[in-house]
Order: sequence, then structure tokens, then C-alpha cells
Amino acid sequence: MKTTTENTGLLEAIQDEDWDFIPFQQVSQNAGIYESYFPYLTQLVSYVKSKATNANVKYAVHMPWAYAGTSTHPGFANYNNNQKEMYEAIVNAVFQAAAAVPIDIVIPSGTAIQNGRGSFLGDSFCRDGYH
Repeated sequence: MKTTTENTGLLEAIQDEDWDFIPFQQVSQNAGIYESYFPYLTQLVSYVKSKATNANVKYAVHMPWAYAGTSTHPGFANYNNNQKEMYEAIVNAVFQAAAAVPIDIVIPSGTAIQNGRGSFLGDSFCRDGYH
């Protein structure tokens, strides 16, 4: 059952349930920059592991999708405003970060969206160029 609790901190969210999966995600504009994950991801995962209540919890990292080719998001400049470059950088950085920490699972949302862009739907997945 979904409930909403105002002003919930990370510790309360972690310990609210015996979670089966706990995912992490880098902000999309930095998701393809490997160095941006560290030391923060390592520290965050260590903290979460020390507070999780399910001894069998699996940790995951969410792979963001590249921006639409026409995106005007300022962070797109990190990838020369090039969707393919952004996608490839995200894939590389996410898998490298997951291996380094280590994190059990990569949720390949970015690959799913990129694959969809190669279909008849084209580059129509983002309502504003990045969401």
C-alpha cells in the first residue's frame, strides 16, 4: 500500500520496510561522467548498507536516458549536445560505477528508451527534451 509521509529523511525511508531492492541514480546531466559518481556513490551505498533491515536486499543503479536530440537542457552541453554521445557515455559510466562499488543490478532504462528511439516512435519519448 502506498503512503506519503511528509519530511521523510533517508534513514526513515531505508528503515520503513524490509526492502528487496534499493536503487541509486546519478542526476542525468552527470550520469555519463564517471568521476561524478565518486566518492559520493561509494559513501551513499555504504551508509545505506549499514542501515538496511533486509539482509538479502539487492542494490541497483538506475541508468538514465540520454536527452532528446533537440533538448535545450544546459547539461546536454556535457555531451556536445549529441544524443548518441550522451547515451554511450551514460552506459559506460553507469556500468563502470556499478562494478566499482559494487552494485548488483543495472536498471537499463536508458537503453530501453534509446532502443525505442530506433523504432517507428522515433525521438518522441521526452515531453520537454529530458523528462
